[in-house]
Amino acid sequence: MLARAARRHRPPSKSLQFSFPELLSRRICPIQTRCITTAASRSRSILGDHLRLRHSGAAGARQDTRPLATAAEVLTPSPDPIPFLYRPNAQSPSYSPYPSKSNLRQWDASQVLMLQDSAMNPPQAVWNFLGVGADVPELFQNLHACLRVGRYERAGNLVKRIQETFHPSAPEVIEAHNMCLRAMVEDLEDHEDTRPRDILAVQKWFERDLKPSVPPNADTFALMCRAALTVQSGLRRDRTLRRYLSMAKAAGLFEDTLASEELEDSEAHTLERVYQGLSADRLLIGDDPAPAAGAPSTLTSHRLATGKDVQVKSVDQKGEGLRTVVKSLYYLDNPEAVPFPHDEALTNKEKEKKWTRLRQEAIEESVVKEALMQWRVENEHMLDMGISPALKSKTMTALLWQWHKALEPAVKEELKAVKEALAKPRQGGGEENSHRLRYGPYLEALPAEHISAITVIEAMKFLATQGAASGAKLVSVTSKIGKALDSESRLRARQKNNSKTRSGRRQSVARNMTGLTRQTSVDAGMSVRPSLESDLAHRLVDVEKEEWPTEVKTQVAALLMSKLLDVAKFTVDKSDGDTTEPQIEHAFRHETVYKNGRRNGMVHIHPEIVEKLKREPLRGILGARLPMVAEPKAWTGFKDGGYFHYPSNLVRQKESSDTQKLYTIAAIEKGDMDQVFQGLNVLGTVPWRINQNVFNVMLEAWNSGEEIAKIAPDNPEIPYPPEPEDPTDRDARKAWLQRVSVINNERSGLHSQRCFQNFQMEIARAYLHEVFYCPHNLDFRGRVYPIPPYLNHMGADNARGLLIFANGKELGHTGLKWLKIHLANVFGFDKASLEDRENFAIKHMDDITDSVSNPLSGNRWWLKAEDPWQCLATCFELKNALNSENPEKFVSHLPIHQDGTCNGLQHYAALGGDSLGARQVNLEPGDKPADIYTAVAELVKEHIAKDAEAKNPMARKLVGKLTRKVVKQTVMTNVYGVTFVGARAQVHKQLDEIIPDDGDPALDNYKLSAYIAHKIFASLDTLFTGAQNIQRWLGHCAARISTAITQEQLELMVKKETGETDDYGPKMSTKIKKFVRKGKGINGAGKLLSDHFRSCVVWTTPLKMPVVQPYRTTRVRQIRTTMQDIALREPQLNDPVAKRKQLQGFPPNFIHSLDATHMMLSAIKCSELGLTFSSVHDSFWTHAADIPVMNRVLRDAFVRMHSEDIIGRLAAEFKARYKKSIYLTHVYARSPVGKAIKKLRASKPAEQNMRAINSKASMKELLEEHKRQKLLRSKDPEERKKGEAMVTAASIFQAAGDAEAFEPPMSLGNSEEQGDAAAAADEAGQSDEALDMEASASDIDEAVDSESKEPSEGGAKTSKPTKQFKTEPKIPLWVPLTFPDVPAKGDFDVTRLRDSQYFFS
Repeated sequence: MLARAARRHRPPSKSLQFSFPELLSRRICPIQTRCITTAASRSRSILGDHLRLRHSGAAGARQDTRPLATAAEVLTPSPDPIPFLYRPNAQSPSYSPYPSKSNLRQWDASQVLMLQDSAMNPPQAVWNFLGVGADVPELFQNLHACLRVGRYERAGNLVKRIQETFHPSAPEVIEAHNMCLRAMVEDLEDHEDTRPRDILAVQKWFERDLKPSVPPNADTFALMCRAALTVQSGLRRDRTLRRYLSMAKAAGLFEDTLASEELEDSEAHTLERVYQGLSADRLLIGDDPAPAAGAPSTLTSHRLATGKDVQVKSVDQKGEGLRTVVKSLYYLDNPEAVPFPHDEALTNKEKEKKWTRLRQEAIEESVVKEALMQWRVENEHMLDMGISPALKSKTMTALLWQWHKALEPAVKEELKAVKEALAKPRQGGGEENSHRLRYGPYLEALPAEHISAITVIEAMKFLATQGAASGAKLVSVTSKIGKALDSESRLRARQKNNSKTRSGRRQSVARNMTGLTRQTSVDAGMSVRPSLESDLAHRLVDVEKEEWPTEVKTQVAALLMSKLLDVAKFTVDKSDGDTTEPQIEHAFRHETVYKNGRRNGMVHIHPEIVEKLKREPLRGILGARLPMVAEPKAWTGFKDGGYFHYPSNLVRQKESSDTQKLYTIAAIEKGDMDQVFQGLNVLGTVPWRINQNVFNVMLEAWNSGEEIAKIAPDNPEIPYPPEPEDPTDRDARKAWLQRVSVINNERSGLHSQRCFQNFQMEIARAYLHEVFYCPHNLDFRGRVYPIPPYLNHMGADNARGLLIFANGKELGHTGLKWLKIHLANVFGFDKASLEDRENFAIKHMDDITDSVSNPLSGNRWWLKAEDPWQCLATCFELKNALNSENPEKFVSHLPIHQDGTCNGLQHYAALGGDSLGARQVNLEPGDKPADIYTAVAELVKEHIAKDAEAKNPMARKLVGKLTRKVVKQTVMTNVYGVTFVGARAQVHKQLDEIIPDDGDPALDNYKLSAYIAHKIFASLDTLFTGAQNIQRWLGHCAARISTAITQEQLELMVKKETGETDDYGPKMSTKIKKFVRKGKGINGAGKLLSDHFRSCVVWTTPLKMPVVQPYRTTRVRQIRTTMQDIALREPQLNDPVAKRKQLQGFPPNFIHSLDATHMMLSAIKCSELGLTFSSVHDSFWTHAADIPVMNRVLRDAFVRMHSEDIIGRLAAEFKARYKKSIYLTHVYARSPVGKAIKKLRASKPAEQNMRAINSKASMKELLEEHKRQKLLRSKDPEERKKGEAMVTAASIFQAAGDAEAFEPPMSLGNSEEQGDAAAAADEAGQSDEALDMEASASDIDEAVDSESKEPSEGGAKTSKPTKQFKTEPKIPLWVPLTFPDVPAKGDFDVTRLRDSQYFFS
């Protein structure tokens, strides 16, 4: 099958394309069209190689004509910037209709991706019957689990449940049928002996259960054709195929059937030939014959050099802890363990690629297997030494094996009970059997041995790290075990699917075929669905159908934990004073404790086990993902990319961020994520190697056990203080104990650090002679991260120093200069001019030579660097280049970094057009690099000097004492939304180091830090006026969005109010509704109106990636388990938003999304130009020779981004996305507007009690305002007149344009509050604002009369928080959602940064 897959991926014959152009018509030859479009996505690597050769050749031509450049010449601006804008109307002979992925696509407000609120409503509830129900996603999850274990009868019942829930034409129904057909067809392919019987079952399902009531889709027809191809032959097969294909043709699905991902290319070709009446044995035109099986290969040897013989000194610890790493690296140390496919009918290149992939798959699959082997070997070793299981001296690893072998029979008994329960689901058996009916199909998918091992691994791993001292919450332990079992189950399912080598082509085919027309097919209505036939909620179900439901994970994990508590025992010595005898005791105990009024279940480890863990720490990389020895799988879907078998999400997310998942899936299907995919694939396919020179030095330093270059010492010399002489001096003894505790913590921290570095050394040793790759994914903002956690280029200095590019490039005429500059940068001499940095390297050439020749026995100059290991790597590279015959021809592998200057402020300065700020962050050209931290420090000093002249005591104390370091952290984090409290704490920490406490409480460091924090913010306002205005504008927008109720929500409220619908849907019986209503606050008056605040802040990056802030308030759900009731946070799409987090998180997250866009654009363009590119957020890496080209790319990408009106576009998107919404605001109760609103409410008895947003009066007023807005928007003039005649709180609010109308009386107000009101009133004249929104957002919580409290695990509730009052009362009201005007932009011209050599340097 792998051979067929390899042949299938060869590109189509060019002779076929050019000799028979008429065959390329999609109507005439859809197969060839599919091959071309599929091959197009693979042609990138070929094009990349061509570009690299072309670029390399061009560089070579220049090398013969130019001498070495000076530092001033290194960044000579190019008169011809690299184009980032795709112009479809460009008249050029080389014009291509396919735009480059590095071009920003034109943005159109009418094409904003929006999800219907219905997609974010809770899934339709289904009656829980015989262990199946809860909601639609769980039905699909249970269906998938049943099909995996062959329970077709139960699967059929589930399909009937789904069919009863939805309309027959709904995509959920046909998908359920297709899942069953797919499972049955795969059984046909796997079990030849039962095919005659099984094919009848497949045909019966199609003809009787599906076709009469459910319209088949293309995948259905493809599956039926697969079944016929598998079982039948000759004329009978051809007749069957023609029948299904004719049915597909009649349904208009013929081409889609042939393009279905259910078929391999060879099968699709066969179908087309059969349909056209051709011979099935005809040779396809353009198929290159593969070498015959057994043909000799020219690739004679595949015994790679390894680091197997390199000895890395292990951290001194008992047992097999570290050896887990070594075992996991077995296939790296022993490449011959994976046989090379010499005899396969493949080309040499295909054999090499297949072998590399097989090795990678072996590495991914060895984790649990090697852990079990490790435990068994350790246990046998102890038995060989005469140490029996009854003896206390057993190692920790041997105990794990003992517990695993004791737990395994208990798991087998449970699986037997599950099988009996599923066989007779109606026989009763109480709650225990009810649970088994629910989790049974999931548990059956895993072997007992793996279930037992994973339970022991995860329980010990969590308890040893999180609960060794005081125990861990049962809910936390079960969560870890449940997630691990779920992950293992999905991994095994993926391995099974991959073994069938089915190609997933349909999505890429559809995307390629409609890529140019799809972007204009979105209605102006703005609310779009991800595909023509799928609802978004169904697409989420499709992605999550392999996952275990939360309740199943919790129940299974609690069951296994209870069994582990029973069987995990060990020997402990018990003394009765005179004698000591060994006794068997339980290793864990479970108890219920009360903390802060809550009842919590806790799991504790036996104190003797805790002591054993201190001596034998459980260290390992079980479950961790290693770098890949084969190129990562290209990203094509939300879960499709990166590792071959391990399921990885495209977007790293919290469990509560299903909205982000929905938006991402929709964007993928719409084709908006293509550039993001391309950027991730560029970064993931960068080949790396271990720098052997640095590794040799690091190995020597490591094995010495000394503390060298941030390598933790083996035996840290931290002496303990002497014990106090007077044992009765309690204060002295207390101080001594505290000091001893600090030393113990420090020693423990160093030991943990050395253990972590031990893993890095072992991994580096294993990969010493390998080329490897780091697959990447991203967070919800679009920031990119490598998936392998231990050794990657985003690690600490020691990890970065070990890594070099696998592919080198000649230094050329500029590379040597950049090597020297890079040396100065990593040493810490990075604030000087480029020329000075170059001279720094020249000046220290003797030190460089000594560092290379005698790194540990010489003068150790490299150890003085800020990044010593990266400095040493540069020393080696520079020395080797200078010692070569021609430095220009020296092939360099070292990544050279270009770092931004406070990158967040660079984006803010460009957005706000701040000329002063732009100069301080190097957006303006300059002779030397500007330093924003020094600039702010100088401004703060000026403010302090003026205050000192005015006799300010704080200023007088601070004169001459302020340093750059005091302000640096606050300036750095200002762009990320640091609050005043946070800034004060940052400054306070620095002041404690430079100003000793003199005992004056009026001028202590706490008060001084608050004074300085104010001055820092004032200085930033001076430098970045426009940026600060934008930051505030972003906060105002987030505050309004997070208190908004959308039009669809409002329409649903109206229907509930009139009795047209309820929360449950039309299919639910009264019995089911009563069952669901057992939960608190589900519908009507029981639901808090504040719970309707579900609008997250959503925006679209310039790369068209949707970003959804994940901050929601998750409710707690009680789950019954065998051990106790567990209170678990189960996130739902309709959870109310966390208002304060939405407000505070938006400004920094928005800037993060912009710097991620800049990096992605740069990565794609560099790849197109043939450059190797990697990044650490705002630090971009490439070869020394390519730095000038990369710098042009970075500047042009930034200019291209900020040449657009990013904030104006965001404002337009907000207006479109939240159109017709109504949000909550407040006004001062004693202001003229407030009095008018109170008077209006007094005239309406039903509304006069609207003192809180959760009152019935508030609901009535909200719906009344919704009605008024509908009338005002009506096309009927009479209805518009009715709307204009209505008087509501919002109409009063909107009619008041005078700032004084929003101010409270002077006697009760204060100037600061009135200033806020006046400023807001200016906005109200244009829109609807009456107060500062940050203050208003905080008032929302204070206005809530009765927030629902989260129950504890035992059901106890917390006490009600103390209500806070403000001196000037405010009243809430509902007004139409509008947004403040975009702040005016300054006069800075962003194109000037093209001439700034220090923008990135």
